[in-house]
Amino acid sequence: MDPRRYSLIAAITFSVIAFLQLSRVVLGWPLTAGGYPIPLWANWLACFVAVVLAWLGYAAWRSSD
Repeated sequence: MDPRRYSLIAAITFSVIAFLQLSRVVLGWPLTAGGYPIPLWANWLACFVAVVLAWLGYAAWRSSD
């Protein structure tokens, strides 16, 4: 797999993850891991990180010609 295609796949993957994290916050879906509830602020942080990683993937995809 060439680096350009890898960057695009990573960008799409992180975009989907960001969308799912944002969906949980907006819809208020409860989440429990190992018996402990995960607070919504953790999803805001995860959404921000996923958006940054998606943006970096798209930037790498566009710049590699």
